[in-house]
Amino acid sequence: KDTSALLQQSKETFGVAFSPGKIFSSQGLHGNRVRLCFAHYDDQHIEEGVARLGRAIRHALQGGAAGGAGV
Repeated sequence: KDTSALLQQSKETFGVAFSPGKIFSSQGLHGNRVRLCFAHYDDQHIEEGVARLGRAIRHALQGGAAGGAGV
């Protein structure tokens, strides 16, 4: 389960991005996790981003282009 496929779908379809967890591991672990940046955004943008990410995850879990198995 790797969130890289979800990242591509999230950016293209839902206009939201995150960092796949495995890029923060020297051993390529944590591929099923995401890392979010919220230091530069106000509350309204954070809420909208989380809502979009939620839609992207639901879409993938329901068999969207990113595939439920990839999440």
